[in-house]
Amino acid sequence: MTVETVPSTDVHSPGISRRGFLTRSSLVAAVGLIGGPSLLAACSATGSSSTAKAGAPNSAMAKSIGYDFPENSLPVYANLVKFAKERASATGHQLLLDADDGKTDKEIANVQAWIDEGLAAMVVFPLEPTSMEKMAKAAIAKGLVWVSYGGSMQNQSGAILLSPYESGQALGKDAAAWANKSLGGKGKAAFLINETIDLTRQRDKGVADAFTKLAPGVQVVAKQFANSQQTGLQAMDSILTAHPDINVVLTVNDDGAVGAYQSLLNRGKDPKDPKIYVGGQDGTQQAMQLIQKGGIFRATSAVRLKDIGYAIIDLPTKISAKQAGNGIMNLPITVITADSPQLAGFLADYA
Repeated sequence: MTVETVPSTDVHSPGISRRGFLTRSSLVAAVGLIGGPSLLAACSATGSSSTAKAGAPNSAMAKSIGYDFPENSLPVYANLVKFAKERASATGHQLLLDADDGKTDKEIANVQAWIDEGLAAMVVFPLEPTSMEKMAKAAIAKGLVWVSYGGSMQNQSGAILLSPYESGQALGKDAAAWANKSLGGKGKAAFLINETIDLTRQRDKGVADAFTKLAPGVQVVAKQFANSQQTGLQAMDSILTAHPDINVVLTVNDDGAVGAYQSLLNRGKDPKDPKIYVGGQDGTQQAMQLIQKGGIFRATSAVRLKDIGYAIIDLPTKISAKQAGNGIMNLPITVITADSPQLAGFLADYA
C-alpha cells in the first residue's frame, strides 16, 4: 500500500504595508496626476474638499486601493495579492495591504487607520461584519469607497461576492454524483465545517443541502470544525477513530481538505482508493496539484484566483467612476476535477 506525504507550503505576503505607503506619499501624489479617472473624482461628488474634516479623501491617496484580507497567513493570500498588484500596475493604481493575522482587533485598528487617513477606496473582508458596519458607514459618509469582500454588508459602496452557497452546492453535487456512481449511493460521509463567519456558514449549508438531497443513501456520520491543514488533520484523525470506513469527506476550504487527506494517508488509506472522495473549496495550488494526480483528493470548488485579484482593483475603480451599476460583482464558481479542462488555467495562476 503506497503512502504519500503532503508537501508543506511556504507562505509569503508581498506588497506595501500601510506604514510603508506613507513614506512614499510624494510618489503616489505624482502617480495620481496621470492615468485614467481618479478614485477621488467620485468622492468629490459627495462635497468633500481640501478643507473637509479628517478622514475625507486624501489627494495623495486618490489612486490607491486598500485590500484588507485578515487571514493573511493563508497560502492563497500571496497569490491574490500578486494578481491585484498586477492589475493595479496596469491601471495606474497603488495597492495597500494590512496584516491582521486573523485578529478582529487588529483588523478594526488597521481599517480605521485607512479611514482616518482618507484612503479613497478599500476592499475589506470583515472577520466580524457586525463590528465593521459603523466603520463602513463612517467611511462612506466621508466620501470613501467601501467594497465588502466575500459577502454583502448593510453599509457598503459595493461587494465582491465569491458565491459561497453556490460553491458549497457545486461541491456537494459533484460528490453526490460520484457517490451514486462509485458507491451505489451507500456509504458514510463527514463534513469539515467552519461556522465562525457568514461566508463559511453559507459554504457549509450549500454542501449539506446539495449532498444530502442528491445522495440520501450516504449517511453523514460526523461534522467537525476545520479551517487549516492542522485542524483538518486533527478533525479527520478523530473521525477515523470512530468511523474508519469513511467514504466521503467534504470540507469548507482546501486547507482543511489537505489536512484530512494527510490523515487518511497516515491511517494507511490507499491514495488511489476508488471508494474514497475528498473535496475542498478555494482552488489552492496544493489542492489542485493533488487533484491532478487522479487519486482520492477528487475536487475543489473555486473562483479563479486571477478573477478575484483583478476584481479587487476593478470594482472600486468602476464604483468611483459610476460605472458599476449596483456595485455587486458576483464571481462564477467552477468545480475542478482531474478531468476538468480548466485545471491547467487555474494552476497557471500560481506559476
